[in-house]
Amino acid sequence: MRTFCRALLYCIVLCFSYAYGLDNQTFNNAHEFVNSIPNTTLEMSATGDVNGDGLKDWVGLILREGDPTSTRQLFILTQLPDGKYIVSEKSVGSEVGGNGSSEYNNLKIIKSSIYVHQLGRGYNNLQENIYQYKLGASLNSL
Repeated sequence: MRTFCRALLYCIVLCFSYAYGLDNQTFNNAHEFVNSIPNTTLEMSATGDVNGDGLKDWVGLILREGDPTSTRQLFILTQLPDGKYIVSEKSVGSEVGGNGSSEYNNLKIIKSSIYVHQLGRGYNNLQENIYQYKLGASLNSL
């Protein structure tokens, strides 16, 4: 279970990178962004100011169906002054499935922090985690 939790933490901790070759591409809204990635389902999302500029940013947990495995990723889209959105950061994709199961129950933005609530079930245990992330944080700062 410890390995599972560590892998999940690396999934949630975001790395500076761009999504699927979409670097510097702008989107009119989050729906347009989600539809630009093939075989995806938006599991949950939240809006709020994640970078302190007073604009309404978007965070989404996206499931990408794949063959043979599916992946789950967290994306942060920041709003530009013209109202469009750009992908600022994304998590490392993590495989869905395995020995246990995970459910993501809640995604919130509070005071520029992103909170992800996750329940993990193993063979004989249940683990609840709440992950917090701030835009621009690195693995070393957590």
